[in-house]
Amino acid sequence: MMDIIKEELKRFCMCSSMKAVPKATNSDTGLLRVFWSVAAIGLFTYTCCQVYTLLDAYMQYEVVTSSYENKAHPDGGHKPTLPVTTICAKTPVPSSVLTPNGPLSPRDRKQSLNCVDYQCTARAQQVLYSPQAYFQTVGWEAISDIGHQADNLIVSCRVKLMVGLESFLTSCDNEITIEKRVNQKFFNCYDFRMKENGLKTPLGVKLGLELTLYMDVNSSLSAENPFNTEGHSSGIILGLSEHGLRNPSFTPFEGLDVPTGTECRVYLNQQLRQRIDHPHGTCRDYTRSTNHSSQQNCFSQCLVDMIENKCSCDEPGYPYDTNRSNENFCLNLTLPMDVLLRNIECRDSIRTKSMELCLERCPLACEERQWNREIQSSAWPSFRYSGVFYKEFIQNRTFAHNFDYMDDVINQSCMSFSDCDYNMTNDHKRIQDNFLRVSFQLNDYRFFVLKDMEKVSLAELLSQVGGALNLWFGITVVVILEIFELCFRLLGKGWGEMKGKRTPSVDQNVELKEAPAIQS
Repeated sequence: MMDIIKEELKRFCMCSSMKAVPKATNSDTGLLRVFWSVAAIGLFTYTCCQVYTLLDAYMQYEVVTSSYENKAHPDGGHKPTLPVTTICAKTPVPSSVLTPNGPLSPRDRKQSLNCVDYQCTARAQQVLYSPQAYFQTVGWEAISDIGHQADNLIVSCRVKLMVGLESFLTSCDNEITIEKRVNQKFFNCYDFRMKENGLKTPLGVKLGLELTLYMDVNSSLSAENPFNTEGHSSGIILGLSEHGLRNPSFTPFEGLDVPTGTECRVYLNQQLRQRIDHPHGTCRDYTRSTNHSSQQNCFSQCLVDMIENKCSCDEPGYPYDTNRSNENFCLNLTLPMDVLLRNIECRDSIRTKSMELCLERCPLACEERQWNREIQSSAWPSFRYSGVFYKEFIQNRTFAHNFDYMDDVINQSCMSFSDCDYNMTNDHKRIQDNFLRVSFQLNDYRFFVLKDMEKVSLAELLSQVGGALNLWFGITVVVILEIFELCFRLLGKGWGEMKGKRTPSVDQNVELKEAPAIQS
């Protein structure tokens, strides 16, 4: 059997299409045979290195991000959409609720805490006097009542529509739904969501949204407002996202800060971000998740779960789930001070240690819409516009009594011209302290798609491996067929040899004798 194998291997090498192998087999002299043998071994080794390099690069599962402009249209393909607009007041409690000696006053809250007796750290005092601590003490229902209410906060809401080449503003009544979201940092926030996902309406094509807001700021109280989350300035945090307040947890790097006395215009360019999952990347399809709507929502809930498991107390999520009840909040100010300080230390420790773990649990979304923003801001309203502004947005409203001097100026009931000028100047300052306008619109219907793709696909890998094998050692499909032929011949001859051994042989030296006849 070994002789058959040697014979067939020699025949295979002599007739093979692999480079240098026939030369090494058919050479007449020993020196040439050694030369071509070394050449064949060297080429084969280098070919193996090339194939290993290609396979190793493929197994890294690297991705490249391609960008292309989508042929978007309001009626087809990936339809461009307007984001959900989220409005949160930086001063969660309006001044009309906050009184110098009332239950929400700084004096009353400081007297209810004996933090000084426990030598509280600066961090502990910051947490104990924060909106989060008050939220966890009085509960979400009380917070919902004392926070900004939509009918007082939203002075004007208009949708910008386009018909042909002309645009106009119309009321939000038939196009926008407003949802209140309660959270422990800003108390009452509001999501402005388009009723229809598409941009096309019977009246025209939706381009954006314009909001005029009243912040209810009393300068004599706002400086001491214990719920002011952004220093002494008033205004809003504006969020533009795919899911509204369910999406951002409003960490410090999220949202636009819009102060009062300004008009902020945001021009949006939409893009669609598509990522690929294991093994080339890590992402999650949050559209199939029943618990989380986005990575930010998942991350926020992960930290909440960690605190509840490690600190033996409850932590509100963003936004707060109003279906939860009878919770033992970590920052409930009615707890003993030593328990409060222990909870504060535990919360801060868990948030620091669990960041990396929660990021692993909450990967980026496999597909999400993003909006690149171009922002323009200017002082608003102007002094010359004060009278018109008063008639349009203040007169006959519940807060009009805060601007009585402006009414006197308009009705020319001042004692003198200097009094009118003085009163109008003061009320204009009060208007700028209390009002702001935000608007956003799409720049156009086009949007870019940022799509992750395999750097090397399986088809490209097979092509590159085949090219390396053919270039350096001549291994092609023909060589594979030759190997099949070798195996077929070996099996055929091996089977024939085994069959010959099983057949009994006849001794030629045995003399055949005739059997004697049987007598009847």
